[in-house]
Amino acid sequence: RTKNHTCVVGWSLGNESGTGPTTQHNADWIRFCDPTRFLQYESGEVHGDASIAMGDGRHPLSDLVCPMYADPERCLKLAKEEKRPVILCEYSHAMGNSNGGLHLFYEAFRSESLPTVQGGFIWDFADQGLRVPRTPRSSGLRDWFLQGQPGYGGDFGKH
Repeated sequence: RTKNHTCVVGWSLGNESGTGPTTQHNADWIRFCDPTRFLQYESGEVHGDASIAMGDGRHPLSDLVCPMYADPERCLKLAKEEKRPVILCEYSHAMGNSNGGLHLFYEAFRSESLPTVQGGFIWDFADQGLRVPRTPRSSGLRDWFLQGQPGYGGDFGKH
């Protein structure tokens, strides 16, 4: 096997951006240039454009139903309503101590009764925070977590 070889399995028109004529033109161009891969678009809704930044992932120009951060129950409901595969464009965002409850998604993804619930993509599986050193705790323990802990807001001063 080739280690760390990139693989394009499908194309995305993006997310959190609404729908309009340019979106349709981009979809047409992608399908013309590469008809072998699926096309997904989260930002529209089943009836057209999303009223807010995030759509329901059911826009007709998407080959997949690809909602963002839908819970497992919603994924199973979508699978009953839709013939297209249900693949979450994002379903978890790892920051600090997060990503709990992933087992509930895996149970839904492995459902034999609803095989169209197929999985999703995690954004991100690594914390992007900057590591900042910490002072020894009052208990005498030293900070051992990756030579620092993810910093936020006030850790960097007023600005």
